Amino acid sequence: MAVHGIIGAIDSNTGKIKSIRDVESGLKCNCICPGCRQPLVARKGKIVAHHFAHKSATTEAQARACAETALHYAAKHFVADIVDFIKVPEKRLGPKTEMRA
Repeated sequence: MAVHGIIGAIDSNTGKIKSIRDVESGLKCNCICPGCRQPLVARKGKIVAHHFAHKSATTEAQARACAETALHYAAKHFVADIVDFIKVPEKRLGPKTEMRA
């Protein structure tokens, strides 16, 4: 079975996305899966890349879907966090310009 590690998880207390770097190992991470809302374990060993995994067994298809959902969720939160730094120029219409539907 291929490994589909989850890179981002939801903190059960705050509801915010957490990186594997920001949590304690094992169930102490207190995180849930963004895809299926099931408990996750933070796997932070010395051989395999650090990642989240489901506490209970999942099929490869379920794991792949949850990993994709977690990546999408993390990307949305990343964009939301940086949007304050992006300035979009305001476009104003002249006094006699009308907008048409």
